[in-house]
Amino acid sequence: MSKRMDLLARVVSSVERRVETLQQSLRTDHCTSGPCQNGGTCLNAYNSFHCLCPSGWQGQTCAKDVNECERLAGTELGCQNGATCQNQPWGYSCLCSDGWRGVHCNARTQDCAMAGAELCGNGICVQSRHGGYRCVCEPGWKTNGLTPACTVDVDECAEGSGFHCSREPAVPCINLPGSFTCGPCPAGYSGSGFYCADIDECETDNGGCSTAPSVACINTWGSFRCGSCPAGYAGDGRTCVAQATRCLPDQCHTMARCVDYGAVPGCVCLPGYTGTGYGSSGCARLDAPENPCASAPCQNGGTCVRLNETSFSCHCPAGTDLPHCRAPSPCDSSPCQNGGTCGQLGPGGGHLVCRCPSGYSGLHCQTVVQQCDSERYQLAGTLRYPEINETALNRTSRCAWLIKTNETFTL
Repeated sequence: MSKRMDLLARVVSSVERRVETLQQSLRTDHCTSGPCQNGGTCLNAYNSFHCLCPSGWQGQTCAKDVNECERLAGTELGCQNGATCQNQPWGYSCLCSDGWRGVHCNARTQDCAMAGAELCGNGICVQSRHGGYRCVCEPGWKTNGLTPACTVDVDECAEGSGFHCSREPAVPCINLPGSFTCGPCPAGYSGSGFYCADIDECETDNGGCSTAPSVACINTWGSFRCGSCPAGYAGDGRTCVAQATRCLPDQCHTMARCVDYGAVPGCVCLPGYTGTGYGSSGCARLDAPENPCASAPCQNGGTCVRLNETSFSCHCPAGTDLPHCRAPSPCDSSPCQNGGTCGQLGPGGGHLVCRCPSGYSGLHCQTVVQQCDSERYQLAGTLRYPEINETALNRTSRCAWLIKTNETFTL
């Protein structure tokens, strides 16, 4: 009978380990390493991930630049009238032949009222008194130095630009057309990328540490670790396997009890005590609980007052907010619209700046950018611009579509 019980205990233990391995795989987020490049959006999957690439990039990790010069050749969005097309990251630019002007080199006029959008691209056309014109570039854009058109993206991620993502922990800066964004916070942190806060992994499912028997989960900066398996068990703290050490009630410490875990009993100290549980010195009283003020939770010179063993209160200086004396931020009111990310600039971080997603601009990302150069991959559907309920195009704007299909499909 004893051999059968031991065999059953080993089978149960093996099944528990397999279930734990499967649960760990399901908990793993394959996007935490930031595999998608150039602003791609990562979708987590079982033992894998998938990248949704922004316009201008392609490939499994959005690392391959799309050659718009080849893709748009022969369309109204390509370079016109003998112009030379230069492929660039995030897009392309046209070097016009003599007598032609504009983003696509299809304008002969220098009249802003007639062809302002074509002449300046991502800028505002300003008429000169002497018949010429100049372009005032929108934030995030500049000229190529050869023509007035604002067609060159400003690299906000370059050193000295004044824009920075989190430095501790380090988060990569990703340049975007006319803007930039920050990559994801590394594993063990959460946030926008401009700022990353430590995740307390121990708050969820004991951090993956063993719960039967119970093992302490210890949170660390950007990570965590599991404590040791209790007496009678062996393992790394995530998984604890019962050992073949049997106990009798008279072998346990007076502040311990004999517990039968499956087919293997063992001595376990009572709550409030710690130790092996065996013999006259097997259990000792736990030290007094840690002072809740030990971690200095009150910021900006606030004073921490211990209320009891687990809670505290902050006495905050003027100009800071409870419960942790945090200084007010201009981002508290969530001023950035349409998914924009709020950041702080200037001495003390007293000024806000909105990092707008692709397709929006303005101080608070409130303006829809008019563009029709996106790429779509669908098995069925219709083409329409502007889309329903969206801002109409300017009178001088034009769109063209290059439609490709497999031989087995019909347009």
